[in-house]
Amino acid sequence: MDVAEAWDPAGVARVVAMLRDVGVTSFRIEVAVAGLDLKLELRRGPDGDLVPVETVPSTATAADAAASAQADEDLVTAPLLGVFYRRSAPDQAPFAEVEQQVEAGQILGLLEVMKTYHEVTAPRAGVIAAFLVEDGQFVEYGAPIVRLESVVAEPARS
Repeated sequence: MDVAEAWDPAGVARVVAMLRDVGVTSFRIEVAVAGLDLKLELRRGPDGDLVPVETVPSTATAADAAASAQADEDLVTAPLLGVFYRRSAPDQAPFAEVEQQVEAGQILGLLEVMKTYHEVTAPRAGVIAAFLVEDGQFVEYGAPIVRLESVVAEPARS
């Protein structure tokens, strides 16, 4: 078994389970062999389970948590991995443009996976602030693709 096979998701899960079973409180490993670049750092979280370092709650304030939640709501992420396209064909107009107002469910782009296409849609109404990936760029599952801003309502006129 080569290094890449040993560190597949099931292999990582086995290591984490063993670390949890023996009571390890902190663990860090970096593997960089044959094109594989794995970095894993775990610590005991407040519930006693081993969690990746990035998810261990810090002493962040409620305002920081609210800002982070808002930032997450502003991102449209890849529902699967594939190549992102902003248009249905090279000679077609893009589905959406920066500064364009979009509605919930509106198509923002396509993800190509093994010659099949999957729509990337707006989860809510908003204005496109930025495309975070280039047309034709490969994206991983969960990668941010588009940043939305909230629609500002016009004040009522009397």
